Amino acid sequence: MSKNKRTRYVPSWGLAFVEKREMEKLSKLSEEGWFLDSFAFLGYILCKGNNEKLIYNVDYNDLPQAEQEEYFEIFKEGEWTHVCSQGSIHVFSSKPGTQPIYSDTNTMREKYKRAITPWKISAVVFSLLASASILRQLVFRHDLLIVDLLGGLALVLAAPSLMTYIGLRLRLRRLNKG
Repeated sequence: MSKNKRTRYVPSWGLAFVEKREMEKLSKLSEEGWFLDSFAFLGYILCKGNNEKLIYNVDYNDLPQAEQEEYFEIFKEGEWTHVCSQGSIHVFSSKPGTQPIYSDTNTMREKYKRAITPWKISAVVFSLLASASILRQLVFRHDLLIVDLLGGLALVLAAPSLMTYIGLRLRLRRLNKG
């Protein structure tokens, strides 16, 4: 963990893979006075405050801007405070003992079904673009810098998209079995 006096970067192992552990880590850090402020590249930015035990929970919901206020209000009524969002990922905090956001298997299933769709689409799109770029190089055997750069970028984006999709798919499969 790198830190300065008021902010701290904390790396993440990825919500798709270890969501519960990530939320527990953020909760433990709140006891030390470090509170989630925002998402960062492969991690989080925390801000220093007074020590306070909080619990964190994540929800996945891709909403139009016009519907977000109502969405956050629903959580507020359940005593959950919106902390930060990135795309369709929304993190909330509350005091220990607050009713969990998801308390049964069916709602958990719905949560992960909502999360899977955008990752599935991006994994397919980036994988196809990367494959097309590789195939073009094998068939035509000449360099086009811009196409090579775009193909490389697609490959770099395909890997985490695919990994996240697989992680969420496995989590959903475990819920369906249990």
